[in-house]
Order: sequence, then structure tokens, then C-alpha cells
Amino acid sequence: MYKVLIADDEPLILEGLADLINWEEHGLQIAGLVSNGLDAKNIVDSSDINILITDIRMPRMDGIELIKYIAQTEKNIKFIILSGYNDFEYVKEAAKIGIENYLLKPVDEKELISTLINTVDKIENEIYKKKELQQGYNILRDNILFRLVSGDISGQELKEKVNFLNINLKQVQYICSIIKISSKDLTGPSSRDRSVLRFDMQNICSRIIEDRGLGIPFLDMGGDIVILFSGNHLEERITEIRQTLWECIEKINTLLKIDIFITVGNLEKDYHFVCKSYRQAKTIQDNYLILGYNHVLFYEEAIESSQPTFIDMKDDLVLLNDALKSRNISTVYTVIEDIFSQLNHAGKPNPAALHSIATTILFQIFNTIRLLNYNTNMVFDDLKDLFSNVNKFESLEDMVNWLKEITLTCMDILDTEDKKRSPLIRKVISYLNSNYSMDINLKTVASDFDLNAFYLGHLFKKEIGEPFTNYLNKLRIKRAIELIKDGRLKNNELAKKVGYINTNYFFTVFKKITGMSPTEYKEVELHSKLKK
Repeated sequence: MYKVLIADDEPLILEGLADLINWEEHGLQIAGLVSNGLDAKNIVDSSDINILITDIRMPRMDGIELIKYIAQTEKNIKFIILSGYNDFEYVKEAAKIGIENYLLKPVDEKELISTLINTVDKIENEIYKKKELQQGYNILRDNILFRLVSGDISGQELKEKVNFLNINLKQVQYICSIIKISSKDLTGPSSRDRSVLRFDMQNICSRIIEDRGLGIPFLDMGGDIVILFSGNHLEERITEIRQTLWECIEKINTLLKIDIFITVGNLEKDYHFVCKSYRQAKTIQDNYLILGYNHVLFYEEAIESSQPTFIDMKDDLVLLNDALKSRNISTVYTVIEDIFSQLNHAGKPNPAALHSIATTILFQIFNTIRLLNYNTNMVFDDLKDLFSNVNKFESLEDMVNWLKEITLTCMDILDTEDKKRSPLIRKVISYLNSNYSMDINLKTVASDFDLNAFYLGHLFKKEIGEPFTNYLNKLRIKRAIELIKDGRLKNNELAKKVGYINTNYFFTVFKKITGMSPTEYKEVELHSKLKK
């Protein structure tokens, strides 16, 4: 998402622009709404802003001063001017500095959208031209390194290419590590966004790892970042490697706001055998399901704590889902007890097995909350801390009691939240449940209820905990999933059935919410039915 800052001293213009279009649909996010140039300057100084939409005449610092200030910095921000009929001389002055367009008030929706589309295209073209040369080199180097760790390159070709690419394979010992990106962070509107994300991650890791002379990060064919550690005494630097990988997690979390999971293979004494370390790191990647993201896991540790006991929880999870929806706490308790009872009968449960089962139940609880169109943040402030608590239990009794407390807390809070909703918002939600398949949005719904769109949007977000558009999208996708299970509709028919005129936008929203495209989801459903 590219960030947009809007500055205008007229409240109606400021609020109206925020609600005029679906910013997210165009890959944009409003980073701030301010009423004067000085506040805008402060946000620009402290944040990464991509587009500034600014009025010319404002208190404390006008739009021309603001643009001149930003132009002197190294920030690559695109400017869109809002002007009145008497501001043409100011517009000419701003045009000399460089603006994308000037829009006369009141702003025309189509002209604003067209300007934003052109501006986003310009931003993306600049990004890719800037990185084109470096990426070309990286692609060649990454290809050779991937073929090395996968054991798919001849000795002669490797010798020729490593000399050209300045890759040192004269070290005595090698270790492969793989960074897996959270799937939720790879559901952007285009593969280009994902490519930029990986490129930025690779740069962060390169600065940390290469500066210490520990190894080389590169991309494998699966899109994961691989780190090839090398050295003459790596066995003495294992602690340093572990600390370095944790630093990578911290930096990536802080700078890119994404979650990752890092696995590490065993040490090998020759680059000819580095493919073994790579396979080991690849093999244990699924452990993120147990540990969660933002962890470093070594192969030997994963093998020591491997889970030998498995149970089929499919039917139990269906029962748990139904009980949670109906708020039947006694049935929820019974299902949780039965699941762990099955684990006991299948064999002596170890901590890894308990953690895996508990994590699955937690995922089911929070997935049900989302399907009920509630924000999980209203139930618990920090889901990461909650899931990390799973690893703190070693006895079956403690685990079961904790999960019961979690479900009871969830139901109590959801009951309380239901009572907080005003009669108006209840009517709006009922309206959405009945009319989600129509071409509706915040404006049309507000009109049907004879309300101001900004007022309804503000009230809806305040009571429901998320923007109107997010709620409507989740509702539509939930209905789409139900229709997919029926299996008779094509994707374009499915999109229209749940209220999306633009099929491509439907695909984008579906993947963002579910992590899969409609086609992929259908395949999963079909596979599930065949297994039954």
C-alpha cells in the first residue's frame, strides 16, 4: 500500500476526500488528515509518505511552502494540488517544482481516481527502474546459488560462474538457513508488491550478515530467502549465527512490519554437501504452525522435539465451530476435552503434540470470531503473546483448563460487544446481511438510511471496530466461501453473486482475506470432499 497524506483547512473537504473513493482498491492507504501545512510537514518528517494531496491556502504553512520544503529533502513524494479558481498563479509556481496534477474544488471523483492511478504507475515505474540493475545481478547470482544448494549444477559451470559473480567457495564449512515469510504478508494486490517485499528483506539481511562476514543471502525458486553461511570455524560461531538471525527477525519486523520464520540446517564440511543442509532447513519449515512466526529453529532442535502422535481433528473442529457460533459453552468444553482424550488414547502425548493441538484449537476459535464478523483485537490485545503462551504448558490438565478459560472469555466479551451496538448499527448490519449481493457501498447505504456518509462511517467503525468497507468485504467473502462449497458457480458468476462488479477486485479481496485465490480455495474444497 502506498501512503497518502491529505492537507486542507476545510473540514468538509478533508472528510469528503477520505470517503470519496475506495482508497484500498487502488492500492492506497490514508496516512493522515491534517488541517494545516505545519502538521503535514511534521508527518512527512516522521513517516514514509508517497503522495501528498494539499490545498494551496492553509494556515501556519501554505501548500507552496510545504511542497518547496519537501522538494529540498531526499523524500520522493508526489504532489497533487487542490485549488480554487483564484489560485492559478500559485498553481503555476507549484508546477515549476513538480506536481502530478491540480484539482479544482469541489473535487471530481473520476478526475481524482485517474490522477491517483497515473501517480501510482509513476511511483512503481521509478521504483523498478531504480532497482533494475541491482536485481539483474541478483537474479543471476541467486540462480547460481540456488542451483548450488539444490545440487543442480556441474563443477565446471559452478567454477566459471562463482569467479564472475565473486562468490567465495573456498571456505571449509557451510550452513544453510531459510527465511519463510508469513503468507498474510504475501497477499498484496500484485506479484510486483511481493517482489519488492522480498527485495527489501534481502537487503536487510545482507547488511546484517555480510557486514559480519558470515555469508550470503539469496532467493530460492520458492520465493524464500536462503542464507548460505560459510567459514573455516563455523562450529565456533553457532551462537553468533543464532543471534544474527534473531537480529534479522527484529529488523524485518521493525522496518517492514512483517512476520517471518527462520529454519537452520546442520553444518556441512564442504560446499559439495551444502544441499543436505538446505534440504534439512526446508524440511522443518512447517514447524511455524507449532511455534508461530518470528522464531529461529535449528534442525537438530526440531528433530528432538518432533511430534510422533497424530489424531484426526476434522470432525471435532466442525463441532467446535458450531458450538462457538451458538455460544454453547458446555459443548465447547466437551469438544476440547474429547480432543485431548483422543490424543491420550493415541499414545503418550509429548509437549510438541500438546502445543500443536492447542494451537489448532486457538486458530479455530479466532477463525470463528472472524467469520462472525468480529475483530479479534476486541477479544485480546496481543494475539502473538496469546499464541506464544501455548508453549508454556507441559501438562494436559493445564492446557485444557487454559483453553476453556480462553473460550469463556471470548464468549463473555462477544456478548458484551453485542449489547454495545446501537439500534442504528444493528439495522445497518441486518441491511448488509440482506443486501450484500447488491452494488452497495458506504454512500448508498447512508443514503438509504437518510444519513451523512461520513457520520455513518465514523459510527460504524466506532461500534464495530473496523471500517465499513472491511466489514462488507469480509461478509461478502464469507458468503462466497459458502457458495464455493456448493461448487456450481464460475468465478465471474461467484463475484457478481456476492456483490462485486469488478471480478479482478473480487480476486484481490478474496486472496487478502483467505490467503488463497477462489480457484485455489475450490481445489482445497474438492480435495477435502474426495478425502471424505
